[in-house]
Amino acid sequence: MAITISGTDGITPLKVTNGTAAAPALTGDDTDSGIFFGANEVNISTNGSTAATVDSSGQLLVGTSTARSNTFNQTSLSQAFQIEGTTSSARGAAIFSSSSNSGEGGYLILGHQASGSIGGNTAVIDGSELGFIGFQGNDGAEFVEGARISAFVDTTPGSNDMPTRLVVSTTADGASSPTERMRIGNNGGVAIKQAVTSFAEVDLRYTGSNRIADTGIYAESSSIGTAHQTIYAVSSATASATGTRYALYGNYIAATGSPGGGAIGQVAGVYGILGYFDGTNSWALYGAGSTFISGTYQGSDSRLKDVVEPISTDVLSKLDDIQPIKYRWKENTDQRATVGDGVFLGLIAQEVEQHFPEVVKEIEHACPVESDKLSEGDFDSHNSLNEELGTYKTLEYSHMVPVLVAALKEAKERIETLETKVAALEATE
Repeated sequence: MAITISGTDGITPLKVTNGTAAAPALTGDDTDSGIFFGANEVNISTNGSTAATVDSSGQLLVGTSTARSNTFNQTSLSQAFQIEGTTSSARGAAIFSSSSNSGEGGYLILGHQASGSIGGNTAVIDGSELGFIGFQGNDGAEFVEGARISAFVDTTPGSNDMPTRLVVSTTADGASSPTERMRIGNNGGVAIKQAVTSFAEVDLRYTGSNRIADTGIYAESSSIGTAHQTIYAVSSATASATGTRYALYGNYIAATGSPGGGAIGQVAGVYGILGYFDGTNSWALYGAGSTFISGTYQGSDSRLKDVVEPISTDVLSKLDDIQPIKYRWKENTDQRATVGDGVFLGLIAQEVEQHFPEVVKEIEHACPVESDKLSEGDFDSHNSLNEELGTYKTLEYSHMVPVLVAALKEAKERIETLETKVAALEATE
């Protein structure tokens, strides 16, 4: 017979039985909610059903009375605390803080001490796992780990000093256990898909093991195949978007006497920096400043060209209309802001265009970002003469080389003609 606790009758009857979930041995006025007993276990029932069990192994089971022992792809591993359910409330756990102090939220601690005995206090060492959160799915027979987030001691700890790294691991298709994919080191650096111990602020590596220190973002890809990108940056602004946008923006401020750059492309045999776009008024590479290039080549194979016509004769007289000049960029131009107030040598695009329009192109104003506006989040251009003009003419100086070659050939022909005439006159004297 069940034991009943009543505020008026006390405990009745005095004989204690095991009871059941529907008729617990120890209840209050609600006779189908209370405590009942089994073989080396204590159970709590509510509304006639088992709500929680402490079994013979000391395991606390919520939502089930049978402990699972098939986690980590095994058949004999069972955890001390298990929750199981089908509804959203029965299959979850929550920790709440009701403190009026904004800095006192709920918390969960996963810890490790190395004494080997319960209640000990022995220091952990470098590489010790402090704890992990595992994510597992059932394969039809047991639960197999799909991913985990782990914390490890990340160099030798000391008194009140516990340097730690976080590691995120996932299980690849066909594998039975997770592999490290990302870590956050004790120095705040982030490594993705590479287990390194010293790395850049963000370290993205498909393969490789070099340690790159003092680097903002380091990326490496050594895959065999097609269409592999080390870094792929896309900027997709809407039609109504305002201001300048960049897929990849590089800005470097060097200390005095230290070389550096906003972006550097270095590769053996293929491309350091490759840009491609077939639209109008766009650039594969835009540099607002001086450019140093150790060598340049352009496609010039005869098999790639349909010759329209040779450059016309009388090139020298046309060059007479083009005056080479020394000049400075005007004070309020983008060029002055980037290359300074020095004296440069060049040509006037309008003069060249009169006879060689093929080497002149009119472009829309490019909108560079001013460094002093970056911190303000203002990416609009300054009010330069370039912006006021809206469009302006540019000159492809390298394409003037064929014109100069034609001019030299014409000059050579004239010289040879004069030499022939001079020789003839000298022969008649």
